[in-house]
Amino acid sequence: MFDLEQMDRQTLNDPALRDEVLRLFVDQLGQALEILRDPMKGKDELQSLAHQILGTARALGARPLAEVAHGIEQEMPNADPAKFQQLLSITRAEAMALLERPRSG
Repeated sequence: MFDLEQMDRQTLNDPALRDEVLRLFVDQLGQALEILRDPMKGKDELQSLAHQILGTARALGARPLAEVAHGIEQEMPNADPAKFQQLLSITRAEAMALLERPRSG
């Protein structure tokens, strides 16, 4: 799900910086999932959330999530929140796995 080369470029090939950015992204995705689970949240909140996730996902090379976030942001009335939620969960799990993997070197 992640383009690791792009992620390394964005974090200046600094493993500590990469891990910090990933931790922040994991937190952001966790908050996003909580918002999506709240039935009182409306289309405006979902659109704002998609915009926030879009920038970070693009920067970290999480293209599938970025594409869905972009679609939600652009086509809100026809957006598929369930697909967005599914990709948020998958991306969050993958980011957590990247944080847990041993570092080489």
